[in-house]
Amino acid sequence: MSHLYYEGHCLDLWHSFSTLRAPKAVRATEDAKVIQAQHAELFSELDKDGDGFLSLEELQAHLASQKIPAEPGQRFGTPWPRWFYTEDYFYDWRPAADEVGRRQRLDMEAELLRFRTEDTLEYLDSSPPDGHVSEQELLQAMLQWHVVHARFAATRARKKSAHKTEAEFAARYRAQREPRAEL
Repeated sequence: MSHLYYEGHCLDLWHSFSTLRAPKAVRATEDAKVIQAQHAELFSELDKDGDGFLSLEELQAHLASQKIPAEPGQRFGTPWPRWFYTEDYFYDWRPAADEVGRRQRLDMEAELLRFRTEDTLEYLDSSPPDGHVSEQELLQAMLQWHVVHARFAATRARKKSAHKTEAEFAARYRAQREPRAEL
C-alpha cells in the first residue's frame, strides 16, 4: 500500500481515478452492495450514449462538469479536475493575479483537465486496453479503491490506538526512555 501514498499525494489523488469524484467525497467501505450501488449510479451517469462503455469524451464531459473546488478557501476556487489538489506542485512559480496570470491559469486548467481525463482513461482501461472503460473495469477499480482505503483507515486507527496506549502506559508507570549513548 505504501507505493500508492508516496509523500501523501496519492492518498488525496487516487480517488479521482477510481471514483471520479472530488477528494473526500466518497467514504471508503468494504460493503460490496454499497460499492455496487455507487458503481451503478456513476456508470449510468457517465455513459451518455448508452453503449455500455465510457469513452474519453464521456470522461472529459464528466470531469469538466465538476464544481467542487480543488483548494477550498483559496482565492480561485477552481474545480478539482482542473487544478492541483495541493499547492506543493508549484515549487517556485505560480500564476500571477494580473490578466496575464489569469490567462496562464486558464491555459493550465485546460491542460490539467485534458491530462487528468487521459490519465483516468489509462488507469481504468485495463483488461485489455482498448480505448474505453467497460462497466467491469470501472467496478474493479472502485472495489480496489474502497478496500485499500477502508483497510488503510482501519490500520491508521489501530496505530493511533497503539500510540495512545503507549502514552498512557508511560504516564501511568512514569516510563522514560534513557538517553541513547552515541555509538
